[in-house]
Amino acid sequence: MSARSFQACIFYTPERCTCIVREQVDRMQNRSPRSSSSWLMAGAVAILVVVVTAWALRDIQRNRQTTEMLLTQQGAGLIKALEAGARTGMRGRLGQGARLQGLLEEAGRQDNILFIAVTDRNGRILAHSDQARTQQMLFASDAMSRFHPGPQAASRLVSVRLDAPAGDPLEPIEDAAGDVFLVYRNFLAPDEARSRHGMHEFLCPGNCPPDHAARQFGPGLIVFVGLDPEPFFDAVSSDARATIFFALLILAAGGGAFAALSWAARARASGRQLSEARAFTDELVASLPAGLIACDASGAVVSMNDSATRLLNLDPADCIGREPSEFLTAELFDVFSLAHAGERVVEQEITLPAGNRNTQEKERTLLVSASAVTTASGGNAGCVLILRDVSELKRLEEQVRRQEKLAAVGQLAAGVAHEIRNPLSSIKGFAVHLGSRFPKDSPDALAAQTLVAETDRLNRVVTELIEYARPTEASRTPTDPGAVIDHTMRLLRQEAADAGVTMHFEPCGELPKVDIDPDRVSQALLNLCLNAIQAMDEGGRLTVRACVMDGALEIEVEDTGPGIDPDVYEQIFDPYYTTKPRGQGLGLAVVRKVAEAHGGRVDIHSTPDAGSRFTLVLPTTRSES
Repeated sequence: MSARSFQACIFYTPERCTCIVREQVDRMQNRSPRSSSSWLMAGAVAILVVVVTAWALRDIQRNRQTTEMLLTQQGAGLIKALEAGARTGMRGRLGQGARLQGLLEEAGRQDNILFIAVTDRNGRILAHSDQARTQQMLFASDAMSRFHPGPQAASRLVSVRLDAPAGDPLEPIEDAAGDVFLVYRNFLAPDEARSRHGMHEFLCPGNCPPDHAARQFGPGLIVFVGLDPEPFFDAVSSDARATIFFALLILAAGGGAFAALSWAARARASGRQLSEARAFTDELVASLPAGLIACDASGAVVSMNDSATRLLNLDPADCIGREPSEFLTAELFDVFSLAHAGERVVEQEITLPAGNRNTQEKERTLLVSASAVTTASGGNAGCVLILRDVSELKRLEEQVRRQEKLAAVGQLAAGVAHEIRNPLSSIKGFAVHLGSRFPKDSPDALAAQTLVAETDRLNRVVTELIEYARPTEASRTPTDPGAVIDHTMRLLRQEAADAGVTMHFEPCGELPKVDIDPDRVSQALLNLCLNAIQAMDEGGRLTVRACVMDGALEIEVEDTGPGIDPDVYEQIFDPYYTTKPRGQGLGLAVVRKVAEAHGGRVDIHSTPDAGSRFTLVLPTTRSES
């Protein structure tokens, strides 16, 4: 599923989400594998044809080479036998009366041997199985140059005229569907022909001078054996026919197997597509961040994703197959009933109070949408309910509204304070003047002193208002936090002593310099300490701890007062909120502003009747100086 479709299912209505899911499923079903399977099958058959054809051709060639090798070995064996007979005939009396001509004639009577001839290097026949061709040319001179005999037998399939007139040399036609399978090689070594006793008598058909053989045949002899190639052709043709038969049989079997596989693949295609569509919808339902509950046409729950179980505090095993009325609140079930009846509900806001059976310890606000699900033919397939938890969004909206209201109040207070402060200076001046005109302890002098004191108190209230309304920006400089804390505690020493409070500073080791605004931090620390002193009406202990760790300065202010109710943790930081009979409720609001100006926060931990601990966390970096 694409990211766009996924987002659509999150933010669109259930009806639109259902349409998107159906489109995706239809697209998956229409993406039929038949075309790709057909091409794959055709490619596999083509590969099979190529492989089988290559195998058949290679087998035919191998059989041809094997048959040719056998014929060559037959001719080579015959030549070795002739050489052995020739050597025997050249051994004086042991071979007396024996001639090479006789050996050739005897060997030429064997089946499939067309002729045997011994020639010199020019092609002149010295001995031939057909005595009539003796002293004639076996091949013409240019034809003889094509043969390169050596000590090993060589072979060649040639076409010659075996019925050529006597005296005419044979004319070989190379590389043709020949009449003769010719095997040839050197016959006796030249030195052997010269040195053997009786050589001239063995080779000469009649009486000749003793050195005739050495002169005539000294350069070397060549023996040619012409074999009938008909058995060769028959064997090759038989092997080729067998190979072609097996190749066709393999192709037929392979084609049938591929066809069967294709039919089987098509038979499984519908089931696979159905499984893929089901897996797609299951993954879609499970991955939605919004809760989703689906019912069938009878109204029983058939599907519920993890988000729905978390939002409604349900166990899926207890819900599948049951009616929604058994586990949903009345408000949610009413929405479900409308959808089951065919009506459409779009983002109806429902608040589930804390302690409800579908919530845990805190209240939840849900946006609920519902729609009926129809089949392709228009029939009723059930309904779907989508739940979106907007509790956090509501909280943020409320926070924004409160901040806007506080900003407006702050601006108004700043304006009023500015207008009040000027007359206060005049009132205080006249009060001091009037007090100086009366005796020191007279009632009029005491009334004037009271007027001055109240004027100072009002002036402090105005100053706090102005400080709170003023934008707070931290002017960071490398500062020793221990010095800032010592300075603040010196300012409060007398007031703490008057209240019976002992003050202690406990740094965690040597504190390095950090980048903070010392004036703002001192102001925040002063407010925290004043609140702690004022909270301990009967005296107590005030402890300030400081530590730099993990890139932040942490300052703890702990008292032994009565503690704070956890229900008012957030309210105590609001301007003008106070639980003291004398106070303006701006101290902690200023502390939070200082922390936020440093990019930090204020944490609070309080135990009833055991005191409170405020922690000022200010992200910072250590100064190198």
